[in-house]
Amino acid sequence: NNEGSPDNTGRLWFTDENNLTLTINEDDLVEGNESLELQLLRPLGNLFLGGERIMTAPALGRGLSSVSVVDNDFLYGAFRLDREEYVVDEHAKSLTITVERVQGDTGEVAVMYTVLGTTERQLQNLGLKLGGLGLAEAGSATPDFTAVQGTLTFGPGERSREIAIPVHDDTQSEPDEVLLVQLSHPSGGAIIGGGFGSGVATVRIVDNDYASGKIEWVGTKFEAAESA
Repeated sequence: NNEGSPDNTGRLWFTDENNLTLTINEDDLVEGNESLELQLLRPLGNLFLGGERIMTAPALGRGLSSVSVVDNDFLYGAFRLDREEYVVDEHAKSLTITVERVQGDTGEVAVMYTVLGTTERQLQNLGLKLGGLGLAEAGSATPDFTAVQGTLTFGPGERSREIAIPVHDDTQSEPDEVLLVQLSHPSGGAIIGGGFGSGVATVRIVDNDYASGKIEWVGTKFEAAESA
């Protein structure tokens, strides 16, 4: 009636045929569907007899009902590279890297990947040092690897995909060289890392070319006593 209003705090609710409004709070917790019960207690009414208000106790029909709150938070997952450093001999011709999807596999998600050369400053920003290593190149006359990029799509329940990096075998004697693999632009609700791994890693290409050197006498004249 006009004297009452919807209330979800447990206070009295006065109504004829009005609806009770419940406030559902949105959160970002993955907790599954939740339920609660609504219960009507001690129905009271009144009538007027000779101008006097007389309290009555109306009959109570269905006094118990349940409400299900459907969870809309899902574990779409977090992308990570399965290692922080990869090592490959240049004669192997190729390196396979695994991108993992952890902490959930709901729905279809995607992530971009880039395999590219790096700089000493980039390595420093990642907390890494060259330490005598060279910088791998993809655009030189004698490239060390082929730069690749693309998008990996994971279907529902899919937890890993692979990236193939072409590695070039040359004949130059040079230090081992390093390049970067990086994940970016996740979509579909998934994230990168999220405390469960890294979205960037280094690849060290191990040189298999060694200088042959030369053999020579240490001098042009040698003497030795017969008694020796």
